[in-house]
Amino acid sequence: MGIYVAVGCIVSYVLLDVVTTTVLYAHESQLSTFTEDALNFNILQSALDIWGTVLLRASLLLGASLGVTWNKVDGPQRVAKSTSLILLICLIVITYTLAKLLMLTEVRTLSISHQPWLLSLICWTCASSLGVMLLWRWLGKEPESESSSSGRGTRGREDTEKLVETVGEEEQELGSERKKEKDSSSGATLGRLLSYCKKDAELLSVAVLFLIISAVCEAFIPYYYGKAIDSIVVHQSMEYFAKPVIILAALALASSLAIGVRGGVFTLTFARLNLRLRNHLFRTLMRQEIAFFDENHTGDILSRLSADTTQVSDLISQNVNIFLRSVIKSVGFFIFMFGMSWKLTLVTIMGFPFIGLVSKLYGEYYKVALVGQEPVLFARTVEENITYGLTDVPREAVLQAATKANAHDFITTLPKGYETSVGEKGTQLSGGQKQRVAIARALIRNPRVLVLDEATSALDAESEHIVQQALNNVLRDHTVLVIAHRLSTVEKADNILVIDRGHVAEQGSHSELMASGGLYSKLVQRQVLGIETGEEDLHSPQNASWKSGGGQQWRGRSSSSSLSESECSVRY
Repeated sequence: MGIYVAVGCIVSYVLLDVVTTTVLYAHESQLSTFTEDALNFNILQSALDIWGTVLLRASLLLGASLGVTWNKVDGPQRVAKSTSLILLICLIVITYTLAKLLMLTEVRTLSISHQPWLLSLICWTCASSLGVMLLWRWLGKEPESESSSSGRGTRGREDTEKLVETVGEEEQELGSERKKEKDSSSGATLGRLLSYCKKDAELLSVAVLFLIISAVCEAFIPYYYGKAIDSIVVHQSMEYFAKPVIILAALALASSLAIGVRGGVFTLTFARLNLRLRNHLFRTLMRQEIAFFDENHTGDILSRLSADTTQVSDLISQNVNIFLRSVIKSVGFFIFMFGMSWKLTLVTIMGFPFIGLVSKLYGEYYKVALVGQEPVLFARTVEENITYGLTDVPREAVLQAATKANAHDFITTLPKGYETSVGEKGTQLSGGQKQRVAIARALIRNPRVLVLDEATSALDAESEHIVQQALNNVLRDHTVLVIAHRLSTVEKADNILVIDRGHVAEQGSHSELMASGGLYSKLVQRQVLGIETGEEDLHSPQNASWKSGGGQQWRGRSSSSSLSESECSVRY
């Protein structure tokens, strides 16, 4: 029934949109307006094009509703996939409507008292376009519950031969339920953290007051900068120049003092919050049973008591401070801009939605991912470390990334599999295991370029061999930039650029460079074969990099010309 409810609401909305837009355009049922504007259409005089946008909105919504009703299985998925396109179309409609408003104000006086119907039509068109976005997203999400309910009914009719598939589907349902519980618990945790600040409400009020003062001063500083420039360029008078300069100095002084007081009060407030968190956590720990301390390491408990409480209070302090400052400054700037010129402000606002859309689409594709020498893991589960920073990641993607990183086998042997906690900074895992989890975290983002910075330098031979197998799997599908001292990765290079003292000394594959007997060959022999080479022939390269014809890129460096093995090692 969910799909039919959504379709019914959409049809009702379309009817309301058509009727309202037509009434606002035709000025209380003056249908002759359509004929006159159609025969003598002028983009600078007529609003027929704005009325025509209702036909576009109605076609989109009714077409999607018909498709979802006709195909309840694949229809909703297709609607969800086209959300970005519909968002772009609606943003174009809104931008065109606002541009139309600016055009009409240039050819005739437009005010609420003289043109209430036209202004109402413009406002309704923008609001209705926003409604189309919301309804489209609803239509794309609604079938999910429908498909899940039908899936449950289907599973009820399955026989025992499909028990494995049923178990897999139940695991997915449990995963989605855990995500919902996690989201709700995150909101509850934030609410509890903010509730600890109630005792410092007076200090927070003082901080907000000085925040407003600093924001107002910063909003007026560019204005008086312009006044000072005008006094020099236009008026060419020191009398006009002195006043804005004095005001600028006063605003800068007041802003600096307000920023200092605001920062100090926020620091004091959240230092008190840190103290309360530690006291509350300590009292909670003292009430635990002995078995709790047997199951949890002393180091982890001390880390929670000292480092985690400080980190939480610092993050809240920074985020609250930045959020309030950004909101107050944005509101102040927009008020100031509207006061100076509402038209220019409208032109500025028109570009924001497209910037947000481009940022959203660009954010879905990761250009570069980095795996460092010492990967950073958090005191969370293996799956949460792999999907860190991402939302709504299916389990299949996690498994695929872990398998590609040669990490799936050891993860499945852990006590709770992917739900096993890795401990503070990954202390429950070995160095090779942490590296493979870090590689999986990079691969799940499907980056175009993967940077491996000393990914195997801190590992023993066995762990390095396992991680190297994972890297060999990665090389076939990604552009890879590897920085390493060990030569085991070099043999897979498509192209090596040897840079000596800032210049390209050699270029080619591993076999070609070894056959040439040049600088690269001497370094390889020195590190791997231990062949004695003369110091005068072994110039230490400042950088060595290789870029494969297949899109893989490697870089390396050696720091001196000494004959010792540590100093003759190459970074690839």
